[in-house]
Amino acid sequence: WAKESFKSHFSSERLIAPDFRKTVYKLVCLNQGEEAFTQLKALFFRAESTEEQNRILVGLGFSRNASLIREALELSLSSSVRVQDGFF
Repeated sequence: WAKESFKSHFSSERLIAPDFRKTVYKLVCLNQGEEAFTQLKALFFRAESTEEQNRILVGLGFSRNASLIREALELSLSSSVRVQDGFF
């Protein structure tokens, strides 16, 4: 369910309800690997709210790949994320 929901959400065909997004992002990043990570990162940059960016950052941290986790950490510490929106 999460994989298909994310696919529809990413293509803007059918958006996931905000209450379920964080869970879907975590599951997809955890189980779908680098492709899902790249798609989530693209969603991060086109997100219109910091709340949505925060949901995506949490999901990015659930990768099983150490280099992707490092990339998520670098993103969270970059100027793309306001200091007050970072996770500590």
